[in-house]
Amino acid sequence: MILTPGNHDQIHPKFQPAVQMEWMGAYQNVFDLISLNLQIKQGKKAYLVNHYPALMDRTASKNAVRWAPHANRWTGIVHGHTHSSVTLMPGHVNVAPEAHDLQIIHSSTLWDLLDQV
Repeated sequence: MILTPGNHDQIHPKFQPAVQMEWMGAYQNVFDLISLNLQIKQGKKAYLVNHYPALMDRTASKNAVRWAPHANRWTGIVHGHTHSSVTLMPGHVNVAPEAHDLQIIHSSTLWDLLDQV
């Protein structure tokens, strides 16, 4: 399983290093890979996997600007931050369990979702 940590994960850089270190072992026991950002490719298409959806409002808070990816570099963005099945922007794929009947998205299903972008 892959985790792109976000605002509720104690290993996200928004938390103090001591807190991150305290929790890292517990997260590593569950996830095979932990990364703030991942790029995945399918042919010539490049997708960003990030906890946060792309920044839509350039006047957003400093925290939003700091952590949200910029959409113009990617074919699509895979995220889980919104905990909702509502699509925010074209090219976004929400993999939050709440968007998929509380199911974790398997990589094979992810490619099917990306094909719909």
